[in-house]
Amino acid sequence: MNTYKTLGVIIAMLMYIPLIKGVITNQIKQPFAMWLLWTLLDGTTLISVLAQGGNWPILAFYTTMSILITSILLFKKQYGWGKFETLIASLVISCMLIWAISGPKIATIVGTIAIVIATFPMFRDAWKDPKSNPWKIWLGFSLANGLSTAAGTMWSIEERFYSTSCAILCILIAGVNLIRK
Repeated sequence: MNTYKTLGVIIAMLMYIPLIKGVITNQIKQPFAMWLLWTLLDGTTLISVLAQGGNWPILAFYTTMSILITSILLFKKQYGWGKFETLIASLVISCMLIWAISGPKIATIVGTIAIVIATFPMFRDAWKDPKSNPWKIWLGFSLANGLSTAAGTMWSIEERFYSTSCAILCILIAGVNLIRK
């Protein structure tokens, strides 16, 4: 694994420490629907990237951490589901259906787009209560994703699309928190 991939995963690990601690101590609120969808989508996108021999380390780590945070939220009974989450889930299911009938390259594109869609509950929650979702963590995730993007060996879907999309997504989450703060 090259230096950028390693640094990206290490920074992501460091960001998950305060995130998990905050979720456990109820200082950081996280939308259950988003983490559940991220678990499914990160896993399927990981499979499609692996099938292409692409840049997978940070995606594998995120899949594992999505499972952990979803489990913590379930254990703590911090879950809710409304009309907005149902709408987001239906969009995600549409993306997953496209994933199922396409090859791995289209699956990577559609899976990544679905991850972006699944993040909409986070934007809503960050807008409503920015203090419960620290911008520094999301800026750190953006750096981790940026390093993963830099680790790509070429400008291709399997090497850089997921990490570039997630870097932008995390900057936007941090930005919403900063604007509202």
